[in-house]
Amino acid sequence: MIRYKVTPGDSDFSGFLRIQPLCNIIIDAAGQDANEKGFGISYLLERGLSWVLSQLSIKIIHMPKIGEEVVIKTWIEKINRIFTLRYFQICNSEGELLVIASSHWSMINYKARTLQNIVTELGGDIETQSVDHGFAPPVKVEPFEAHHSLHRAIRYSDIDINKHLTATRYVEWACDMVAEPLDKFSRLRQIDLNYHKESFIGDGVEIEGNESELSNFCAFRDSKGKMLFSSKLTFGSL
Repeated sequence: MIRYKVTPGDSDFSGFLRIQPLCNIIIDAAGQDANEKGFGISYLLERGLSWVLSQLSIKIIHMPKIGEEVVIKTWIEKINRIFTLRYFQICNSEGELLVIASSHWSMINYKARTLQNIVTELGGDIETQSVDHGFAPPVKVEPFEAHHSLHRAIRYSDIDINKHLTATRYVEWACDMVAEPLDKFSRLRQIDLNYHKESFIGDGVEIEGNESELSNFCAFRDSKGKMLFSSKLTFGSL
């Protein structure tokens, strides 16, 4: 179990955790758990390998708030040659479930940027666990018709250890596409994120959006129109 205390820098205007720090907490928990079990990023980098997040779905029951200490539990439920299916539960100090998430992680060759067979590389080192949690694996974000767009360029502060646009920067930019954020983020119920293709420093990114009262869709494309990332934010009714 991993403990985390929500800081003022993690919160939004309402005093509750923002989406980007929430995703960071989830991703960091995956990394800590993998490190403790011997297949974390430090071990993989020595072999020219790395983990990459491909899909993440998050269900929000109650968003953690400033000063609240939360406990993050994470486990791998399934492994095959292409991805691991990893789950997360975030609870408060009383054990009340606040957030549950599911994710797919793939392994790449760090230099060749090619997918690796996880079973061949680490299959015998990864234990799986089945937990009765009632949450589905991450979902595919459905195609949509774009109603508006925005161009962003990738800079130094946007890249991660894999030298590509960091997973949470996509999330941050997608959140900036939400109209009336002061109202809608207080009603956020689910986050679905799909990572399709890497993008690197200096690249230009076209962000397309489509929004209704109950949802916000975003698609990130490179200069050739290829999909980099897609997301869906689902909001509760008024």
